[in-house]
Amino acid sequence: LSQFTAKAWCNFKMTDTAAFNDSHNFDGFVDLGVGAFKLSYTVNPTGANGCVVGAANDGHIAGHSNIASDSFRGYTYDTANTNVDVAHACFTVFSD
Repeated sequence: LSQFTAKAWCNFKMTDTAAFNDSHNFDGFVDLGVGAFKLSYTVNPTGANGCVVGAANDGHIAGHSNIASDSFRGYTYDTANTNVDVAHACFTVFSD
């Protein structure tokens, strides 16, 4: 795959029972509390300087931190910077 192809992507819900709606190259989702989660790759991207992009529904914000070779932590929050569970959050990963 080229650098222009997403190495991983997912769409998941955090309301009710947290679960993937659909995904590519993610094998794990760990709920870390309200608006916090860890996503693990099936096959790790190889680039050290990859890019993770997140989005959430209904005016909520999705961010990430603690990017590791096998996973990253994600967060969803409202405009007051309060963590919230959302009905849909999406992440896309680009890397070498």
